[in-house]
Amino acid sequence: MNNNSNQKIYNNYTKYLLLIVIIIMSAAAVRLSAIGVSGLWLDEIYGASYINLNPLKLIVAVLRFDVQPPLYYLQLKLWGIPSHSDAWLLLNSITWSLGTIVACTYGAYRISGIKAALLAAAFSAFLGSEIYYSYEVRMYSMLSCLAIIGWIRSEIWLQKPSNKNTFWLVTITAMLAATHSAAVVAISSILLYIVISLVLRDCLKSALITWRIIVPTGIFLLPWLINASLRSVGQTTYPSVNAVVDTLSGWILGYGAIVYPEALRLILVGIIAISAILGLVYGDRRTKLILISFVIWPILFASAISFIIRPIWIPRLFAFCAPFYSLSLTFMLTKSVFSFNYSHTKRRLTTTVITLTCVLLMILGLLQNRTPWKMQYRSAARYIAANNVHKLPIYIPNNKTFWGIARYLDGPNWGSILKIQDPKRPDHSVIWRKIYHQLGYKWLQILGLVPQTRHLDTPNGTMWIGYSPLPKSLAKRGMWLVGNNSLLENVNNCPMYQQMYIKRYRGVVIVRCSGQDSKYVTSTHGS
Repeated sequence: MNNNSNQKIYNNYTKYLLLIVIIIMSAAAVRLSAIGVSGLWLDEIYGASYINLNPLKLIVAVLRFDVQPPLYYLQLKLWGIPSHSDAWLLLNSITWSLGTIVACTYGAYRISGIKAALLAAAFSAFLGSEIYYSYEVRMYSMLSCLAIIGWIRSEIWLQKPSNKNTFWLVTITAMLAATHSAAVVAISSILLYIVISLVLRDCLKSALITWRIIVPTGIFLLPWLINASLRSVGQTTYPSVNAVVDTLSGWILGYGAIVYPEALRLILVGIIAISAILGLVYGDRRTKLILISFVIWPILFASAISFIIRPIWIPRLFAFCAPFYSLSLTFMLTKSVFSFNYSHTKRRLTTTVITLTCVLLMILGLLQNRTPWKMQYRSAARYIAANNVHKLPIYIPNNKTFWGIARYLDGPNWGSILKIQDPKRPDHSVIWRKIYHQLGYKWLQILGLVPQTRHLDTPNGTMWIGYSPLPKSLAKRGMWLVGNNSLLENVNNCPMYQQMYIKRYRGVVIVRCSGQDSKYVTSTHGS
């Protein structure tokens, strides 16, 4: 009898494990479907350009051009050793996203067993926001994975707050701090989870020892908070009703090309709110702690900062929350479904509902690979390559646009963003002109901030960067002027000669300018 019982347990364990593997493989297939769909967009171009630098200069470039800390870019450089291609870099985000699923599955298994692990895998595998961010060469998939690992390490630390466990927990929070400028929200959630757990155990004295985590984490976090506070961050807003609805419904639907009806978004937000209330009322201690610390607190914390200090509300800020919402569902359902003597029919009905939900989420996930706002650097570069038969100069004043076109006109290893800059007018930043003046030539040279050239020779013409005018000897032949949508604000974008035509792409505008020499005037418009 005992052998039969052990065999049954083993068979069930094997069955659940096989289902988990199938779910993770399905999640991988959904995410891999995005590779090759489109080129990189503006924010992705940062990382794709940084990895052409050595680690020290990469950090300098991040401080010079970016609002984010350098850890994500450093690991992307390590990942990019085999290749700098779009597909390979995108695979980095997909790997981190799959790591989030594995971490959720392991965390649930460690606490509540194999059945909870199956639910955690099912609920986290096809979250719309997680799939969406896995389609970007950005740090948000890494942020989610580190946040889940931070929660697991906090559970281990709560069981045994030894020096070793403190070290690993601080290491994870430090990695979070060095991954994103707004990681303070995720870190505060982990610390809140620990403090509330200790208070609920009547360990008020033990709660005080969290200084061993808070102090070193604060030291790692402070420089990047200061760096971010000095920058102007676009796309942020106040937490209006519409912003909250779009953010929370996006956990399920993602933020892709499909515009879902507002009624559907409101229904999903209602479902999230109702399930959270049920979890707070009927869930076990861990369900309540996860909801309070990783779902409710981030929303309240970001709202407070937005209204008191500066607007920071943006869906990306809450990228790490969706997996924790799935974990709260996992522990709540594990308690309600698997802990009671449900009839066979009720168990089968519950399993069917969960399965259909996962299938629906998988279908929604497959629709996420059509990202409508990815800038068409690749298409614009191909157009120039096909039409610049006379090898006219390609004038691209803006740094980021230059990097994006260079990637597809000359190749992903096109050069150094520090060496190729306009020495007179690299950008419109008044702050950085002052910083350059304060540093002086010697330190600029040490840091690699002294430009060596402002042009890049490519097989399809020479590219020029910066806001200083082109040399007259080049401009008189005519040129290609490339920029973002702000170019369309000018009636005549050509600084010296006649504007022949404009070619528009998503986020990129190409203006063909004629010159004095009639040999180069013939338009290739429409070819």
